[in-house]
Amino acid sequence: MEWASERLAVRDMEEDWTGVSNQKQRRRMQNRLNQRARRMRKQNIIAALDTESVSERKPETQRSWACMGSAPRVRELLKQFSDHAARCYTEGAPSIEHLPLLIQANLLDGLRRNADLLGDRAEYQRWEGISAFNRQGSNGSGLEITKVVEERAPCLKPTALQLVIEHHPWIDMFPWPCARDNMLQAFQHPEIEGCDEDLLCYEVSEVGLPGAKPTLLVWGEPWNAKNWEISPGFLAKWGWLFIGCTELVESTNYWRSKRGEKKLTMKEMTEAMELSMPRELAEALNGEKVSNLQEISDE
Repeated sequence: MEWASERLAVRDMEEDWTGVSNQKQRRRMQNRLNQRARRMRKQNIIAALDTESVSERKPETQRSWACMGSAPRVRELLKQFSDHAARCYTEGAPSIEHLPLLIQANLLDGLRRNADLLGDRAEYQRWEGISAFNRQGSNGSGLEITKVVEERAPCLKPTALQLVIEHHPWIDMFPWPCARDNMLQAFQHPEIEGCDEDLLCYEVSEVGLPGAKPTLLVWGEPWNAKNWEISPGFLAKWGWLFIGCTELVESTNYWRSKRGEKKLTMKEMTEAMELSMPRELAEALNGEKVSNLQEISDE
């Protein structure tokens, strides 16, 4: 059945791995098709639930439904909530209870605004969406980088890896080139525990969970990396995806200091990032088992 689901996800003969003898290339092609097939299955769930209310969802479908706030009803409810919280604030009656959901709504809105800036909003909101940098070949011709992006959001310009590895557009929306590359390389290996793109999507994009903790916080224009902050809890679990992103360390400490909180030292954040990396992935990287950029570019 796994083989059959992969075959259904093949879009052209160039993606057919059955005749590929190179093990690394074969595994990479299989992983890509597995990810696509999984998204296609979950998209069917989302489509079936499009008219359900949040309270009517069955437990087994809640995870797929909430990821990236893709359901129109979820987006509508978030907007209503944000408008209500804004009215309370302007009327001099802000509520601390609004804060967790506001932080989450702000994060989802920031990712969507980056999608708008890149001109890829529609594909971003599709569960099985493919980045425009991949849709028309490996040269990235599927998405024109406008002058506005060049001037206002140079950190959203695609890296070499974004142009050659097929991926969902949501990865394009994070304003750290090094993090996008880290994600792309890690998610080529879903067989390694912890390299789970769907789980990351769920934890970043889930809304309304009781006791939910902040993950990433956006304090200004989302295309400016200086306006982002990573929470300690998210750093402890997913910090390895941000190894090399020194600007996130600096911006996190800036916003912590604005609230009067203690800054995190570079050593503390670096150690947290390294300790959070899945052991098997760390071993693979040390043993040069994970394909590097040169290998991918040469294919």
